[in-house]
Amino acid sequence: MAVNMQPQPRNPSSPTGVAVAHTDLAHRFAGNPILRPSDVRPTVAGLEVACLLNPGAFRYRGRTGLLLRVAERPPQTESMVSTPVIDPAAPGGIRIVAVARTDPQLDSRDPRGFTWKSDTYLTTLSHLRLAWSDDGERFTAEDVPTLMGEGSLEGFGIEDCRVSTIGDRYLLTYTAVSAAGVGVGCIETRDWRSFRRIGMILPPHNKDCAIFEERVGDHWMCLHRPSGIGLGGNYIWTARSPDLIHWGDHRCIARTRPGMWDSERIGAGAAPIRMPR
Repeated sequence: MAVNMQPQPRNPSSPTGVAVAHTDLAHRFAGNPILRPSDVRPTVAGLEVACLLNPGAFRYRGRTGLLLRVAERPPQTESMVSTPVIDPAAPGGIRIVAVARTDPQLDSRDPRGFTWKSDTYLTTLSHLRLAWSDDGERFTAEDVPTLMGEGSLEGFGIEDCRVSTIGDRYLLTYTAVSAAGVGVGCIETRDWRSFRRIGMILPPHNKDCAIFEERVGDHWMCLHRPSGIGLGGNYIWTARSPDLIHWGDHRCIARTRPGMWDSERIGAGAAPIRMPR
């Protein structure tokens, strides 16, 4: 792909007065989608894979890996609303909550979740699962979950992982969901087979955390998205840490823009990439 780097004629309508050459920096892979729900086995019998979302991407031993968010649920019916929740005492570690749609204590107007008897549930339960590719285009998902929710702060699953490569370590920052709220959990691995749980590093309500892959001065940095009720919004913030565990010096750096494509919410994607400037 060639990029024209020659001086351009001035354009009074451009903010800089210079005509901008619109050159695509990337080309969409013709074989999309690279993975479909039908390509992934459900965790337990009786569940269906509803969708695959927001994979964390990385390189490991010459291969491209994706850590997929796999969202599962029981097949839905016209008469019942049902969803899985993590319950160590249940067979397979998953319990199904099923409610008749005619139940007066049910509020299922939001397709992402429902409220029943004053408790809020998600309509799917998500876990993280590895998929691998030798060419970066054709991926095969592993047959079993890589990481499931654990403990009281992940009872509604784990979602939307970002992967930061720091030396020979991989730091996984993900959304931990439970009845207590939505926060940012962190897990470390070096070989993608053994994992060390660091715990929740940013409390509710927070998500979309992406850690910079090298220090900025004496500190580590991350992007994250705290959200509140009333004041504030779904904005991007930065934070600093001396040890990748304790985070402070929080600052809001980007906000949504009324009437624009990003009017509703914004958030970090993959780990930031260092550029020369």
